[in-house]
Amino acid sequence: MALNGQTQFGMGMAALGAFLIICGGLWASTAFSDLDDSMNSAEYDENTIISSSEGSFGIFPCLGGLIMLTIGSYTLFASLIPIIAGGVKGVSLQEPKHARKIETDVLLECPHCSIEIQLPADASGLFACPDCEQEFEWN
Repeated sequence: MALNGQTQFGMGMAALGAFLIICGGLWASTAFSDLDDSMNSAEYDENTIISSSEGSFGIFPCLGGLIMLTIGSYTLFASLIPIIAGGVKGVSLQEPKHARKIETDVLLECPHCSIEIQLPADASGLFACPDCEQEFEWN
């Protein structure tokens, strides 16, 4: 059973969303990598002045990463619609061409000339024989 185009598109969008989330998280985490680890050590006292050259917070990577995370999350959740609505191809409510037709006809004999006549199973009433043209009743 093969996936139809809608489902394939949704799965591609889900992969793109997951990729954007991972890249956004990595990019946002670089905002903190520029900070100096020694700022947290005990060698600083209250009179030590921390210059901006020792470490800084990267606002652009942080905002860029958060924006990428947001877009990735939206893309991932929006991809669920075509995945759920798409389904699979090859599943149909229509009768397949190769299906065997169930017999719904009845074979009976004409009461006048004894020829076999085929009638629908749900038919009833007065009928004329196609051979002798005499009428007969069937129910």
